[in-house]
Amino acid sequence: MFSAGFSYAYNSRLFFLTYYPNATSTGAWLALVAIVGGALGVFGGGFISDRHYPCCTKTEANSPQRQRLWILGGSLLIAAPFALASLHLPPPEAFYALIIYYLFCKRNF
Repeated sequence: MFSAGFSYAYNSRLFFLTYYPNATSTGAWLALVAIVGGALGVFGGGFISDRHYPCCTKTEANSPQRQRLWILGGSLLIAAPFALASLHLPPPEAFYALIIYYLFCKRNF
């Protein structure tokens, strides 16, 4: 997971500069996306999983870790179309889709 995130972070600016050379402030947009989308996504994912599935449940069938994985899987399914849209839309619409992608993809459980 780390290598995929590092690879995307390293190559995303290069992607936008290669395919959209006239786009202005690509670096600023990517920084904004990472800060706003990433921070809100991590906070929101932790909040949702802690709020709906507290750690006091100890039964094996309803373990909090298993239920939190459902949250993670569902959020990745929601995020996938926005990741695809960020590659097919021109800037700045691509960055809007990327913010939404980060909101759902950056889950901390």
